Amino acid sequence: MTRAEWLTARMLAADARDSVPHEMLAFWQGAGWDAAQIDHATAKGWAGFRKIITPLPLSYTRIEDGDTLTIGARDWRVVTGSGHSPNTRACTMKPAAYSSPATRSSPGSAPTSRSASPNRTPTR
Repeated sequence: MTRAEWLTARMLAADARDSVPHEMLAFWQGAGWDAAQIDHATAKGWAGFRKIITPLPLSYTRIEDGDTLTIGARDWRVVTGSGHSPNTRACTMKPAAYSSPATRSSPGSAPTSRSASPNRTPTR
């Protein structure tokens, strides 16, 4: 996973409050939500992300754009994307098709460990 992915997940998991932040309530009101919609969302609490994930590791092996991951007998190239923030999505694609977006896999299919570049140590 990229550094930004790991940090974002850690931040979201840590932000568990008993109640919805006032800033979020103001945002929902500004977006035109009515009282029933706000009450429904508020009833769910604010720790939703932490409730649906497994505990995050304290360290990880950082992958970066251009790295090669070996999965089984195949090498896959890491390609990171920038949407609303940089380096928050890592995809893999087959080496023979680096220029073909159709061969990219989903971020969830990337392995959690890497066999390429064994000199890289986990990041803390």
